[in-house]
Amino acid sequence: MFDGLKITSTSRTRQSKAKSDTNLCIDTHDTISKSFDDEASSDNEILFDSQQSPDMTTISGSFQSPLTPFIVDSATFTHKPILSELENEITSICARVQGSVPKSSLCIDERLYSVEIGRLVGKGGDSRIFDCTLSGIVPNLPLPREPLVIKIPLNKYGCRYIEREAQVLSKLNGDTRFLHSYGLYNLSSKEYPRCPKDTTFPSLVLPKMETDLENFINSLNTDEHAEGVFIGTDRWWSLATCLFQGLLSLELSGIVHCDLKTSNILMKGDSFLIADFSSARFYYSSPTDKEQRGTLTFTAPELLKLDAEPPNFHTDLFSAGLILLHAATGKEPYSEIHNNTQLMLLAKSGAIWKVLDAESLSRLNEDSNIYKMLHMILVERCQLHQLQSYF
Repeated sequence: MFDGLKITSTSRTRQSKAKSDTNLCIDTHDTISKSFDDEASSDNEILFDSQQSPDMTTISGSFQSPLTPFIVDSATFTHKPILSELENEITSICARVQGSVPKSSLCIDERLYSVEIGRLVGKGGDSRIFDCTLSGIVPNLPLPREPLVIKIPLNKYGCRYIEREAQVLSKLNGDTRFLHSYGLYNLSSKEYPRCPKDTTFPSLVLPKMETDLENFINSLNTDEHAEGVFIGTDRWWSLATCLFQGLLSLELSGIVHCDLKTSNILMKGDSFLIADFSSARFYYSSPTDKEQRGTLTFTAPELLKLDAEPPNFHTDLFSAGLILLHAATGKEPYSEIHNNTQLMLLAKSGAIWKVLDAESLSRLNEDSNIYKMLHMILVERCQLHQLQSYF
């Protein structure tokens, strides 16, 4: 079903990563469903307060997964495992984790922490994003040092996508190309009035970033960027490197993002992070799953056919190419096409290069390597390994 610029299909069919079984704030009675249902569509986006910049802690050496608890020693920037016992061990835990950052495998234990929800900062088809504050119920519990947001499903149906994202992020945490997660927090009606009584909404606690790439591009003055690569050549190559290395990491992890677009690339300064894995899938565990929840203008043409194959690593690369094209030209793919029927026909035929205007082509021609790489991705449909020479 085609609805505006979104797609719904109900067909069935990094650098380094760290992993640990050590749990701090795990509620052991919580489990996450491993079944990925194939209904509904969404375009989950996170909006950000551009005036507030997170204070992220850099840890040298082996990067510990953000979902694994550790103590940050401010003098040496090393991390140490924390006890995982709950209930009778709370006092012991508090004594050992003063000043650290709480990070769990999947769930933040609501017996130890409470969440205060702030203002709405973003929304999507299946979720809403709010500022939030994480507090300890007992003294001296570890707390994040950076501003946070919480991603809350609109209804019980949307819970599956939040749970899916938590599963994916638990595999990717520790890879600095991706937005990390503090874990799931089970919101009750006391904390979130829209939650039905006698039930909870699993909601994802995330660091709050400065902005996303789409908003950044829209904020640039077109007169000041009238020539050359729209976001600047150095910044463009930094983005390309993040996407290239991120896609390599995803492929090694067997994960297909399925909804790469400029609004899902987050920024802190000149650094980029890949985010929003609510549409992602574990490729090797569900190779025939044809569910699509992507965005039309960033979707590979083969996914728009009636007999489309499931999203895969190659279709993610095409979407990444469209992100890079948007960043280079300052114009969203197919932005000059206002008729939905015509837009669908062009997207299905993969005609993005044919509809580029003279200004966009002029920008691309100013850097032969950028032109050549984008042509390889979007026209020649190269494989990821064929781009290694550019990095």
